[in-house]
Amino acid sequence: MGAKTALLAFADGDLRPALRAAVASDPAEAEAAVRQALPGYEVTPAGDSTLGVTWPPDDVTHVAALPGATVLCDRQLVLDRPSELPEHLLRLGAGRRIVMHGMHSVVDGLCFHVVDPTGREQAARAAAYEQAMRAMGPPRRFRPGPDGTLAEVTP
Repeated sequence: MGAKTALLAFADGDLRPALRAAVASDPAEAEAAVRQALPGYEVTPAGDSTLGVTWPPDDVTHVAALPGATVLCDRQLVLDRPSELPEHLLRLGAGRRIVMHGMHSVVDGLCFHVVDPTGREQAARAAAYEQAMRAMGPPRRFRPGPDGTLAEVTP
């Protein structure tokens, strides 16, 4: 019940254009992405899916291997403490933008972790039941761009 997401993405720059231009994934590329993200797990392709399911059942990973980006939806890849993203996932995304997003509306919980291609990190976690927020990295400023999307304000 409620809205939930468990998303981990690796992108060559901004993720949004890759998502907008999404095409069907190559099954071999999708399977390879899951094997790299979840080493040691048995991987069995389960057929086509969409990223409309951002909270798949336990032991199920939905993946989109897109030109310029790989997006995985899997509960075990999204952490309660986003700044503790495992080293193998940081290595997998080296030189790319890494975006981890988790949300669970039942407990009013939200977490995200962004690592840009230079290695600069920003993470935050908020949960109503804790009445606290944890943040990592200096705050970044954004403003609406001419096309209505957010753009980072650089000093």
